[in-house]
Amino acid sequence: MIGTSYDLFVLDEAHERSINTDVLMAILKRKLNSRQKGEKIFKLVIMSATIEACKFMKFFNTDSLINIEGRSYET
Repeated sequence: MIGTSYDLFVLDEAHERSINTDVLMAILKRKLNSRQKGEKIFKLVIMSATIEACKFMKFFNTDSLINIEGRSYET
Protein backbone atom coordinates (compact mmCIF):
# COMPACT_ATOMS: atom_id res chain seq x y z
CA MET A 1 0.00 0.00 0.00
CA ILE A 2 2.81 2.41 0.75
CA GLY A 3 3.88 4.02 -2.48
CA THR A 4 0.62 3.02 -4.13
CA SER A 5 -2.18 5.43 -4.94
CA TYR A 6 -5.60 4.49 -3.56
CA ASP A 7 -8.48 6.93 -3.16
CA LEU A 8 -10.75 4.66 -1.12
CA PHE A 9 -10.20 1.71 1.20
CA VAL A 10 -13.04 -0.40 2.64
CA LEU A 11 -12.40 -2.44 5.78
CA ASP A 12 -15.29 -4.83 6.47
CA GLU A 13 -15.89 -6.93 9.59
CA ALA A 14 -13.62 -4.61 11.58
CA HIS A 15 -14.81 -6.13 14.85
CA GLU A 16 -12.88 -9.32 14.02
CA ARG A 17 -9.64 -8.00 15.47
CA SER A 18 -6.26 -9.67 15.00
CA ILE A 19 -2.65 -8.51 14.87
CA ASN A 20 -2.98 -8.28 11.08
CA THR A 21 -6.03 -6.00 11.16
CA ASP A 22 -4.50 -3.87 13.92
CA VAL A 23 -1.36 -3.31 11.83
CA LEU A 24 -3.51 -2.57 8.78
CA MET A 25 -5.50 0.03 10.74
CA ALA A 26 -2.26 1.68 11.90
CA ILE A 27 -1.09 1.91 8.28
CA LEU A 28 -4.46 3.33 7.22
CA LYS A 29 -4.37 5.88 10.03
CA ARG A 30 -0.91 7.02 8.89
CA LYS A 31 -2.21 7.29 5.32
CA LEU A 32 -5.15 9.42 6.49
CA ASN A 33 -2.85 11.75 8.44
CA SER A 34 -0.14 12.15 5.77
CA ARG A 35 -2.00 13.94 3.00
CA GLN A 36 0.44 15.73 0.74
CA LYS A 37 -0.26 18.85 -1.28
CA GLY A 38 -1.99 18.09 -4.56
CA GLU A 39 -2.86 14.54 -3.50
CA LYS A 40 -6.43 13.30 -3.79
CA ILE A 41 -8.36 12.93 -0.55
CA PHE A 42 -8.04 9.40 0.83
CA LYS A 43 -11.29 7.96 2.16
CA LEU A 44 -11.61 5.09 4.62
CA VAL A 45 -14.86 3.18 5.18
CA ILE A 46 -14.97 0.86 8.19
CA MET A 47 -17.91 -1.54 8.39
CA SER A 48 -19.10 -3.98 10.99
CA ALA A 49 -22.40 -5.23 12.35
CA THR A 50 -21.18 -5.29 15.95
CA ILE A 51 -18.49 -2.61 16.09
CA GLU A 52 -17.87 -0.36 19.08
CA ALA A 53 -17.91 2.78 16.95
CA CYS A 54 -16.68 5.13 19.69
CA LYS A 55 -13.37 3.27 20.00
CA PHE A 56 -12.71 3.38 16.26
CA MET A 57 -13.77 7.01 15.99
CA LYS A 58 -11.39 7.92 18.80
CA PHE A 59 -8.51 5.96 17.22
CA PHE A 60 -9.00 7.60 13.82
CA ASN A 61 -9.68 11.01 15.41
CA THR A 62 -12.99 11.59 13.64
CA ASP A 63 -16.60 12.28 14.42
CA SER A 64 -17.90 11.02 11.08
CA LEU A 65 -20.35 8.18 11.55
CA ILE A 66 -23.11 6.75 9.42
CA ASN A 67 -25.25 4.30 11.33
CA ILE A 68 -27.57 2.06 9.33
CA GLU A 69 -29.99 -0.05 11.33
CA GLY A 70 -29.81 -3.75 10.64
CA ARG A 71 -32.63 -6.21 10.33
CA SER A 72 -33.25 -9.57 11.97
CA TYR A 73 -34.95 -12.33 10.08
CA GLU A 74 -36.51 -15.41 11.61
CA THR A 75 -34.89 -18.67 10.58
